[in-house]
Amino acid sequence: MQTIRTTLAVLGKGFSSASFTCVYLFTVELYPTVIRQTGMGLSSTMARVGSMAAPAVLILDEVLPTLPSIVYGGSAVVAGIFAFFLPETLNVPLPETIDDAEEKWGRQKSTSQNRKEAVALQGMEGEAGKTTGLNAL
Repeated sequence: MQTIRTTLAVLGKGFSSASFTCVYLFTVELYPTVIRQTGMGLSSTMARVGSMAAPAVLILDEVLPTLPSIVYGGSAVVAGIFAFFLPETLNVPLPETIDDAEEKWGRQKSTSQNRKEAVALQGMEGEAGKTTGLNAL
């Protein structure tokens, strides 16, 4: 039993180190150039917060001896599931601006919503053909 526990602990440490490296590599590909460093800082901060909180999970051993293993394993499974929803970046040019990222990976507005916005903007003409509102700018 001790051998299995040690083996799983070593594998967990190795995989957590590998995931830390993957966060750095994938973050660079997701964020546009103008906010890339901010995104890297946020990812690094969240990784450090997780590292600080990890020893506190061991206190759960007093409640239920298997609870720390369940929390660590469960968080890894949840993170793996979330990773399936990340966009593919293989052979895709990196976004340069926030508009590029929204165009590439953001949700597109429906055509009916675009038509409603266009009609609303067209109706912004005032009396005697004068433009008002945003059109006056």
